[in-house]
Amino acid sequence: MSSTTNASSSNTRAVLLTGGWAHPPSLSTSLIAQLGDRFAEVDVVTDPFEVAASLQGDIDLLVVNACWFAMTDARYNDSQRAEFAVPRNEHLEASIARQLDAGTPLLALHTAVLCFDGWSPWVDALGAAWDWSTSFHPPPSELTIQPEPGTTLLSEPIVVLDEEYQGLQMSARVELVAHSASGHPLVWTVSSGAGRVAVDLLGHGSTSLDNPGHRLLIDNLIDWLCEFGGGAQ
Repeated sequence: MSSTTNASSSNTRAVLLTGGWAHPPSLSTSLIAQLGDRFAEVDVVTDPFEVAASLQGDIDLLVVNACWFAMTDARYNDSQRAEFAVPRNEHLEASIARQLDAGTPLLALHTAVLCFDGWSPWVDALGAAWDWSTSFHPPPSELTIQPEPGTTLLSEPIVVLDEEYQGLQMSARVELVAHSASGHPLVWTVSSGAGRVAVDLLGHGSTSLDNPGHRLLIDNLIDWLCEFGGGAQ
C-alpha cells in the first residue's frame, strides 16, 4: 500500500484498489493523479491482503480499478492463477462490506465488475455483474460515448479508445448515464441503501484514463458521489 498527499487543506481521503490480471497498477497512474487533485490523501492498495488495513478510519471515497477474481474459468491456466488469482476471501469482503454499509461512496471502474466473483453484496452495490457465460468485449476500438437523455453527468458525446463491455447481468435499479453508439450501457449510478455508487466500464489503459472527456466524466461522477456540487443527477 502506498499513500500520496497534496497541498489541499481539506481533510479528505480516497482509497484506490488497483492492479490484477492484465491490468497492472501502472495503468492507474493518471487516475491516481486525478484523485490527488481532488483529495488531500490518496491511499493506493495493490495487494488484496492489504485491503483490510487500508479501509480503516474515515474514507470519503472508495475507488476500485482492480481486476481481482478467482480465475476459475477454463480460459486461464494454473500458472496464470498462481500469479494473479484472488480467491473469495471473507476477511477482504467483510472490510469492503463495512464501507458499503456505512455509506462510503464507491466509484467502480472498468474491471471492477469482474471483481470478487459474484459476491452478492458487491453485485447488489454495483447493480451489475460480469457473467462468464454471456459477458464479453471486442478488442479495444474507438468508441463514441453518448449521454443518456436527462443526465447532468455527461453533457456531450465523448470519443475514447476503449473496450465495449457487453452482456452483463444488470439490475433495473441502475440509472444510466451513458451508452455506446450501439446502445450498450457503459456508465451508470446506483442510489440504494446507505450510500451512492457510480460504475464506469471505461478505463482500459492510460489512453482512456488520460482522455480529457473521460477525465471530466470521472470528475463529474466524483462530484455526484461525494456531493461536492456540480454533479447532481
